[in-house]
Amino acid sequence: MEEKPTSKQKRDYGWLAGLGLLILGSLFLLDQLMPGLFDVLIWAVVFGGGAATFFFVYWSNREQWWALIPAYVLALIAAIILLSDVLWGELMGAFIVSAIGVPFLYVYIRDRRQWWALIPAYVMFVIAAIILLSGVLWEEEMAAFIMFAIAAPFFYVYLRNRKHWWALIPGGIMASIGVALLLSSFISAVPVIMIVVGVYLLVRQLASKNEQKPDSSPLTGPEADRPPAA
Repeated sequence: MEEKPTSKQKRDYGWLAGLGLLILGSLFLLDQLMPGLFDVLIWAVVFGGGAATFFFVYWSNREQWWALIPAYVLALIAAIILLSDVLWGELMGAFIVSAIGVPFLYVYIRDRRQWWALIPAYVMFVIAAIILLSGVLWEEEMAAFIMFAIAAPFFYVYLRNRKHWWALIPGGIMASIGVALLLSSFISAVPVIMIVVGVYLLVRQLASKNEQKPDSSPLTGPEADRPPAA
């Protein structure tokens, strides 16, 4: 059964609400006096203030854990608004997806028995990595990365408990596909590599041949005692 807010908590809520209204009212008034100056800041403060309110609800009564959900969502929106001019494209997408995975990781860190939270957290982080690498890796390399990402949890299961040897089967299959895809991306470069290595070996042979000049002078006998011809 949830506890009712005490008189002290009610007073704290009143102070928080009053301070929040004062700050928001001041910002909106400044925006009316100087249009366009605080557009981004105002909305960031609005969502940030909402996040702080819900977090204060949780801090005042730890049984109100539900308040952490809207607090985190509103804080994330405020961060996106503030970072909209700094992060763009793949960076912003990766940031948002990673931020979705953070609460699940927190659930697992807080209570290791909640191992299920690692699944959505890992999926979100992998998707964020895919977004970041999409403009860097080729198609075969990206496919190989995805295969390795799928294989990694199975290897983790085996390394954590060696009795779960079955995890090596799907992990090994996914990793093998990833290696094959990774090697296939370098097939087109094999002829060029062969030509470069061949030229290097030929140049090295010619250089060593020029350094080793044969000495035709006799080592013994009368010919060796004669002075060299002028």
